[in-house]
Amino acid sequence: MEQKQRFSIRKFKNGVGSALLLSLLLAPIALQTTVLAQDAESPTQQQLGNATNYTTVQADPSEEFLASEKLANTSQGEIINQITSTELTTAISEAKNAGVKVTVDKAVNFDSLEAGQADYAEQVTAVKAITDKQIAAQKAYEEAEKKYQAYLVAEAQYEKDNTAYQAYLTAKAEYDKAFAAYQDAYKVYEAALAENVKLVAQYEQDKQAYDKAYTLYQDALKKHTDVTAVNAKKKADYEAALTKYNQDYVNYQAALSTYTAASTENARLKAAYDAAKAEYDKKKAEYDTAKAAYDKQVAEANRLTGVDGYLSEVVAQSLILLTEPNAKLSISSSNKIEMSQDDKNANAPSKWNSTNNISSYSGTGRAIIKLDKGESVTATYENLSNSSYAGIPLSKIIFTFSAKNATGNVIDIATDPTITVTTYSELYETNRVNAHVELFDENNKKIVFTEENPAIFSLASLNYSKHDLVGANFQETVENFSNNVTIIPITGSGIVYENGSVHAANFNDKVENGSKYPSQGEGRWDDTELAYYGAIAGKVTSGDYISFDIVSKVDITSGVNQAGWTGNAFWFAFNTDIKASGLLPAPPIAPTAPTPPKYKVTGNNPEEPVKPTEPTYEDTTAPTPPVEPTKPIIVEPVKPTEPTKPTEVPKPGTVDEVPIPTVPAQLEVKVHPNTYSSKPTIQKEVTNEAGEDLSNALVPKGSTVKFPLQLPTLTAGRPEYKVLTVEDNIPEGYDLNVEAAKTAFPEFDVTYDEKTRLLKLVSKEELVAAINKDRTKEFTFAKQALTGIVTNDGTVYKNTFKVSLDNSYTIYSNTVKVTTPGKPNDPDNPDNNLIQPTKQVVDAEGKDIDGQAVGLKDTLNYPLFWDMDQYNTIKDGDSAKDIYFYFDLYDASKVTVDLEASKEIVDENSQAVSDIEVTNYASFADLPKELQTVFENANLKEVVGDKSIVLYLPKDMAAFEENYVKKGISLNLKFVATPKREAAGQVIENTAGQVDFGNGYITNTVTNKVQVTTEWEDKPGTVLKDKVTGDQTEEAGSFDRYRFVETQETETGIKHIFEKLYTTEWVDEQGNALKEKVEDTETKEHGTIERYEYVRTEDTPTGIKHIFKRIVEQPVQPKKNLPLTGEQATIGLVGLGAALLALILARKFKLVEKLKKVFKK
Repeated sequence: MEQKQRFSIRKFKNGVGSALLLSLLLAPIALQTTVLAQDAESPTQQQLGNATNYTTVQADPSEEFLASEKLANTSQGEIINQITSTELTTAISEAKNAGVKVTVDKAVNFDSLEAGQADYAEQVTAVKAITDKQIAAQKAYEEAEKKYQAYLVAEAQYEKDNTAYQAYLTAKAEYDKAFAAYQDAYKVYEAALAENVKLVAQYEQDKQAYDKAYTLYQDALKKHTDVTAVNAKKKADYEAALTKYNQDYVNYQAALSTYTAASTENARLKAAYDAAKAEYDKKKAEYDTAKAAYDKQVAEANRLTGVDGYLSEVVAQSLILLTEPNAKLSISSSNKIEMSQDDKNANAPSKWNSTNNISSYSGTGRAIIKLDKGESVTATYENLSNSSYAGIPLSKIIFTFSAKNATGNVIDIATDPTITVTTYSELYETNRVNAHVELFDENNKKIVFTEENPAIFSLASLNYSKHDLVGANFQETVENFSNNVTIIPITGSGIVYENGSVHAANFNDKVENGSKYPSQGEGRWDDTELAYYGAIAGKVTSGDYISFDIVSKVDITSGVNQAGWTGNAFWFAFNTDIKASGLLPAPPIAPTAPTPPKYKVTGNNPEEPVKPTEPTYEDTTAPTPPVEPTKPIIVEPVKPTEPTKPTEVPKPGTVDEVPIPTVPAQLEVKVHPNTYSSKPTIQKEVTNEAGEDLSNALVPKGSTVKFPLQLPTLTAGRPEYKVLTVEDNIPEGYDLNVEAAKTAFPEFDVTYDEKTRLLKLVSKEELVAAINKDRTKEFTFAKQALTGIVTNDGTVYKNTFKVSLDNSYTIYSNTVKVTTPGKPNDPDNPDNNLIQPTKQVVDAEGKDIDGQAVGLKDTLNYPLFWDMDQYNTIKDGDSAKDIYFYFDLYDASKVTVDLEASKEIVDENSQAVSDIEVTNYASFADLPKELQTVFENANLKEVVGDKSIVLYLPKDMAAFEENYVKKGISLNLKFVATPKREAAGQVIENTAGQVDFGNGYITNTVTNKVQVTTEWEDKPGTVLKDKVTGDQTEEAGSFDRYRFVETQETETGIKHIFEKLYTTEWVDEQGNALKEKVEDTETKEHGTIERYEYVRTEDTPTGIKHIFKRIVEQPVQPKKNLPLTGEQATIGLVGLGAALLALILARKFKLVEKLKKVFKK
């Protein structure tokens, strides 16, 4: 037993009250009470596994209790009582008072109180009838006398009233004449008033128009002043620019005269550059014009995103796929079903076997395919002429259609890929076909979609129809998109994207079914300018394919009407015919400017200055002021005075003559006394603290349940008694408050055996004396209750008690029963079931990912279920237990909570719930003290531990209890979080729970291990190695011809950044290295090398190679006759002489080998 928890929520009403004590002292009989049978039917310990408090399993009831329960509502023995009748006594007294003569006969004995009372009732009726007759006669006499006296008075009054009436007739004739003249004068007065009103209204209308025109005039006058100032500034700026231009042009002519022509090579390079620059300038001008226009389109599209019929997001279209009437279609299936020519011509149903038929939707199909579940068919379109992606023509489109129905699918493939496919269903079933789309460029290479060139495709004409004739609703949806598809809603559209499905939120076939526009007939949205109402768009920015399911849903709403069924067809067209405005074309591409050449001959070519253009001046004509209207002169008319109407005097009526009344005669009646044999009963009730009847009702676990005992009413004339005994066997699991029982029954000796659970009350002497004190009067017992607590879920508590009067008469009470929520298969509460809050963890598409690995960027969606259907019609009279909330426990060191997303709450009927406050608490200690107490009482403090808490707390507990708890409406909540970087490689656990009536229940625990990614890229963003996902990040490592720069954090892990290295080589024409190779992030200039001439530069696999050629030097011939001439020797002869001298010295000092090396150099 959990005494601490139980007493924290218990409330007792102390004291019995003086009224009860007085009634017991006056009672003439002793009673005895016993609980005959108790039955505490309860769940097993396994079923109570998610409860956190009051978790003890109830013991089975004993065989003795079950056997004694059968004696409920029975008795043994009887009591003989004198019957009294206050009504008869009163009737006799009234009869005598009325003047009736009453005679009393001897007593009569009856078998029952009812029979004796019935006889008394007949006597009373008889006495009253004679009395009423006597009284009526007397009353009739008195009324007649009263009428006669009134007649005498009325006769005198008539004469007086008639005189007044004749005077009124004379005054009324004079008034009628005066009132007619008044009405004529009033019509003239009203006409004058109306004319005045008309003049004032016209003036006010003219004045408003004038005020508006004057405001416009003031604006125009200000604009005129501003324009004049702007024109003056434009002219001054132009004249200053023209003066500067003239001076610049003189300087230009001077510089041009001094400029010398470049070499032939320079002229050729410049000519080539000028041509490229001219082409660039032309393209740049075209680009600037196109870019300005495009920017205006973007701004306008942004402005209109909230307007009906426009895309809610500004995007550019890079995919053109509108029509391909000349496409060549090939099918990879042998299941093709040929249509007869009559069927083709008449667009009639095509038979594909003896029991099923297909209704052709559009008549465009050339191939009808029947697929069994799991089978696929490939449709290849070639010879395309109108389609492109990012300006690149498309040569081929491949569609792969896969059957997903258990009974297979039938599809009609069109020859034009933009018309695509029609799916069919011959039965009342949902039809699902997967479509996989791949596009190919003119080189037959698969198209890869990019962020820079998004592809926007149409999802249109998605119908949702209500068909009462057939007994079903039909809905066209597109679902299960590939991960590279993003949905773009259209403002004002009835199509939504939720739970991975594109569909109409409501019926869109008829206005009476809830559609804003009808789908057919006048004002329809389908195939008109309102087509956006049934449409949405998809965007693809990555990957090399697009995948989705084409779904035609059938919802049976009533009996199937085969006579009204013609088949279910869904025509789905994959194209870029977006049913919305605001879609932008691909942005213009800026041209690349040519690189200026490097000239060998230096010199600056002067640039001719640009002559300024005289500006365009705005019109400076001054505006004309408006003319103010003249205020009208109003003459107030004189209102005529209405004549006073004379007070109406009614015409007096005639007076009838009344006769003189006669005095009535005296009447006579006979009566007799009665006795009867009685078997008094007792009654047991079951209530809560508020006094509500709990018979066969649901009550909260841990709540106070009272068993009021109504002891028998002892009638007047009863025999004398010695003892009254009450016995009550207390049910298992019912925690009886013995002290409260002693307080409630002070006139009894109270004993309670906790082992046998028998409560016994034996009357004290004072009570017996009070019962026997005056046996001529009825003795009643005040109703008092046993008080206790029901201590477990899913338990049925039954109770019966027994009363004994001496040993002569024994009574068994009725059996009462209450149930706590959580008992399956309860016959009194069919909706009762185990209280089981649950939780899941799902990905963005709603798939269960419990136990699976997740990334740092992944969002953890935890759907939560607040289980309250067991509480339907529950009765709770203990206000201290009216506390309800839901909580989610999470590790704040591992996840970040998205509190806003966690506020999305709906009930089990998908209706939004807004009166719940969602609050994040860092720890148990941060909870308000009152909530800490509730957590502790429900044994949840240890469950919370060191975790953080997101609390879902109703704003108004009383309203929440009435609107959801007592109606048994369960709620679907959401807890949303994202992993923190610190959680990498760790397991994220999450548990939730609910507290109802102060009782706690916890959910299952879900887990996810967090993985991180490692990426390798160079600075421009080129991927160097495939991304790795694991429990921890990878080292940077190294790459050939790359240098590590840094490691950056990403949303899902880390990214190692490298920079590419390029080699620069210097070689001769034979490939021999002339200097050491350089490796760096950019190539080097060729520079100069002594005794070598630069030839050209070539690209190499790793960079560039500068090629040089050796300069060949011609030897200088020695001059003759040098001696005695006085001429200087050439440098070559000087060098030769120095060399010969060195040779002689070398031989002398044996240094010949060293000198040879010098000569080689």
